[in-house]
Amino acid sequence: MEGNKLDRCDSIIAKLIRQGILIALCALALLTADNAVSAPPDTGKGMNSDTVYKKQCFTIQGVAYNQKIDPKTFDHKIFVKNECFKPVRLKVCYHDTDRCVDISVPARSSKETWLGAFPSMRFFQYDAKEVPGIF
Repeated sequence: MEGNKLDRCDSIIAKLIRQGILIALCALALLTADNAVSAPPDTGKGMNSDTVYKKQCFTIQGVAYNQKIDPKTFDHKIFVKNECFKPVRLKVCYHDTDRCVDISVPARSSKETWLGAFPSMRFFQYDAKEVPGIF
């Protein structure tokens, strides 16, 4: 009977040691996960405003609308939605050009702006960069 109790104690101790090792490995995994590096999106060059949850403060969407007078000409509009409690200032340009517009979006609001118009150019690319400064 005495040996049976010792075997049982040994198995309980072994189980506790395995649980302790598992907890230590989980803690180590959580500590090293914070050092992961994620690349910003192509349209997010230089953006640094983020929420409490380390997500980007704003979303940007580019949309092309055909004009009513000339349906083959497209207006390019940029929509920005700011989800943070501070204002954001952006510089949005056509991809690899210096044709740009500045957008100041107040805290917790949305804004749209006209980027340009081109004939027969339904699809377009843009780059957005956050501009530091006073609003």
